[in-house]
Amino acid sequence: MATKQRLVKLSLFAKRKSHLTEDEFHRHWTEKHRALVLDWLARHGIVKYTQRQRTAHRIPGRHAPADAVGQYHTHSSAATAAIADFPALGGLKKLDFDGVGEFLMLDASCFQKAREDPYYEQFILPDENQLFEWESAQWTVGWEEVYIKDGKIVEEEG
Repeated sequence: MATKQRLVKLSLFAKRKSHLTEDEFHRHWTEKHRALVLDWLARHGIVKYTQRQRTAHRIPGRHAPADAVGQYHTHSSAATAAIADFPALGGLKKLDFDGVGEFLMLDASCFQKAREDPYYEQFILPDENQLFEWESAQWTVGWEEVYIKDGKIVEEEG
């Protein structure tokens, strides 16, 4: 039987560096950055990393469902299309970010330990500094309740 567990969810909202076009940013974030971080995150107990997009990728060796990694890109063309389809959105303030990274873990110390890993400073930090305007980044933290069975996240209790 699956048991319910509360996992910490950290969400980081970031804008791209001004020298990157939207397409350059999204391509780099999807193709290069994701490849740099997957194993590193898994080694430090981050069981789910989401950049959010339609395609999904599992963190190798982690106990998470097949859609453990997706990507969420906030390209201006998506906003234009959404307002055309749902005009009331035009009257609301839109969050001004190019992407959202979400991290699911047992506790926030997993993320701290990951950042203390020399691999972070040598490979990931330089890549992040090429991609993200950290001065405008914002974050939220909360939790997700997931079901664990045989050490793996499952879709529902049972």
